[in-house]
Amino acid sequence: EARIEASTGKSIMRISGVAFTSGLNKNNWGIRPELASRLTAEMIGSDVTLNHPKAEMGRFSRNMDGGVDEATVGIVTEASYHATGDGYQVRYVAEVHRTELFASLESGLWMRPEYGVSIGGTGIPSEIIEADEEGGRPTMWFAEDFEFDHLAIVHRPAYADANIETVEKVIATETFKCQATGSTDYSKVNNMTEEQIELTAS
Repeated sequence: EARIEASTGKSIMRISGVAFTSGLNKNNWGIRPELASRLTAEMIGSDVTLNHPKAEMGRFSRNMDGGVDEATVGIVTEASYHATGDGYQVRYVAEVHRTELFASLESGLWMRPEYGVSIGGTGIPSEIIEADEEGGRPTMWFAEDFEFDHLAIVHRPAYADANIETVEKVIATETFKCQATGSTDYSKVNNMTEEQIELTAS
C-alpha cells in the first residue's frame, strides 16, 4: 500500500488549550474525574461552534443560515485527560475551518484572558445540593450521565482555566491510499496536517 499526499491549498486554523477542569464552574456544576476521563473520547470528532447554540427539546441546535454565530465552525481532533495535584485538566486540539474567524484568531483576540472555550452537553446530574441562600443556584455534579455535544468559542467561559493557548495556520492536504499493483481498489481519505432533570449545560 502506498500513500500520496497533495496540498489542497486550503488553510485552516489549529487551536489548542484547556477545555475544562475539575471543580465547579461559574454555573455551579462540575464533572467528576471518571466521567471527565471518558468524555475525552467523546470529544474527538465533535463540533466546534462560535458561542453556544440554542437548546431545543433537550438537544442543541445549530445555526444553518450561513452565518457563523451559533454555527459549526470546526471540529475537535484531539482530547486528553491529565491528572493534576488538586484534580484534573482536559485538554483539546481543534481545527477551525470557517475563514470568517481567521482574522480574530490570528490577531490573538480569542487568546486574551476574558476569552476561551466552553463545553456544551446534556445529562442528568448524579448529585444535586440545594443552594444555601434563597435565590441561589443549586450545586450539580455529573458522574455518569453526560452526553458531550460541542466545544464553543466564547467570551467569559464558565471554567476559569478554559482557554485558547495556541493558534496556528496550517494547510490542508488530501491523502490518497493506493493498493498493490494490479488492484482496482482505490480510496481517498481527507487529512488535515500541521428537572428527574435533563440538564442542558453550557
